Amino acid sequence: TRKKKKGPHFQLPGGHVDDFEFEAAEKTCGGDRDKKLVSAARAAAARELFEETGLNVQNDLERVTPAVLRDDNTGSKELANEMKHRLFFSLNVTDEDFYSKKKLEGDQVQMKGFVGPIGNQDEDLMLKISEEHSGFTFQPDLATAANMIEKHSGGTCKHA
Repeated sequence: TRKKKKGPHFQLPGGHVDDFEFEAAEKTCGGDRDKKLVSAARAAAARELFEETGLNVQNDLERVTPAVLRDDNTGSKELANEMKHRLFFSLNVTDEDFYSKKKLEGDQVQMKGFVGPIGNQDEDLMLKISEEHSGFTFQPDLATAANMIEKHSGGTCKHA
């Protein structure tokens, strides 16, 4: 991503929970505030992931798992996946979750907006990233990934 004040940097997909996600969570979680919040945020995370990358797990929400950032027994009023009023989730992806360059080749209209990873990584795996982003990369080492996203959101995402 490129932003005037931060320059080029890496970031995680994210955004806000919309009203319809809270309304859907209300129907399935009853009066449990924390369950409603996590359910609505999980749906929002899947929606934002789709909007920003084209990866669609909106019909497979159990794959979007709350990230465990602390032990629930700390007495904190925050949820275990909450940091600075943000909820964090993880998603294990496989090659099948991505668009394939081989499948998209030959259809220039369908290829529009799809990009492969930055660098010399598996070029067959493609994402349809949103306009505010310029590329993506695979980083299996969590410490390296955390350092890569340090400029995003004042470092909150790095610490999560």
